[in-house]
Amino acid sequence: MTLRYRLVGQQEWKQGAVENISRSGVLFQAQEEVAVQTAVDIAIVLESTKDRAAPEVVCWAEVVRSASRQGRPVLAAKIVDYDIVRPGGREAFAAVIPLVTGDRDTN
Repeated sequence: MTLRYRLVGQQEWKQGAVENISRSGVLFQAQEEVAVQTAVDIAIVLESTKDRAAPEVVCWAEVVRSASRQGRPVLAAKIVDYDIVRPGGREAFAAVIPLVTGDRDTN
């Protein structure tokens, strides 16, 4: 599963790949190293079904561990808070945080 993340306060999203996720945290491969205790925004689009568009989980998290595996950064982030954004509610939520879908910045 892919995700996008960014340091809190930054506009640019980075792409990552989820290795493990739970209600309290996420372990993911990152594009670049991030220091421990750094606050990050994380956005994950869940899988959709044929009948419905995919909801999105927007998380506010803190990096608690940073390592390197095969030359690629791997981050563990503790989820502080999250919201599930249903497709019909994206517009209202986008006023607070730009969401993955509709956000065309792919850097």
